[in-house]
Amino acid sequence: MAPMGAMKKYSEMKIMETCIGKAPMMEMKAKMVAAVTKCYVSPQDNEIQLDFSIMPPMPMPADEMQKKQDMATTFAANATCILNEMNMVLPDGTPNYAECESWINGLTITEELKGSLMEAHNLCKSFSDCAPVDTIKCPLTRRFGRIMAYKKCFNVKACESCMMEDKRMMMSGPDKINMGAMKMMMGLEDLMMYGNVMKVLDME
Repeated sequence: MAPMGAMKKYSEMKIMETCIGKAPMMEMKAKMVAAVTKCYVSPQDNEIQLDFSIMPPMPMPADEMQKKQDMATTFAANATCILNEMNMVLPDGTPNYAECESWINGLTITEELKGSLMEAHNLCKSFSDCAPVDTIKCPLTRRFGRIMAYKKCFNVKACESCMMEDKRMMMSGPDKINMGAMKMMMGLEDLMMYGNVMKVLDME
């Protein structure tokens, strides 16, 4: 069975493909692949990768500590190069909010969805700017803290925007359904997919 993290990422990707179109998502993926191909520098040998995945007992020997420091340095260099190549961060490491806004404005979607995504962007921008990353002890998390906070926030809020867009579409147009019918559909899905009887009984 696939790991839950991988399933979550796949689900988010499919939601966004359905919501904003497959082309923008494929374009973003191609951009990332190109950046990784250009920037990736592998560790000196496979042993470092193995050692990094298995935490040795403490206290850590000096050579083991050096290997992990080298691994962290390599990762930081790769990640910094990739984020810069994709124009996702500014030279000081903060998220490139202007690029994010430009991406949203360039999408071929309804004005309602575009406005919802922009609202999500503004909320996540404020969240990222307020994150106390300077107090984080881990150098990697401190270095990438703001872009991590922004991306995690925006991924969630963008999926919410897509769900709301689907609801708007279902409740308007020639094939619209009323709120009661929509709740019935959602309750039936909970019952059939998850065996969640209580949600069905809680419907008003």
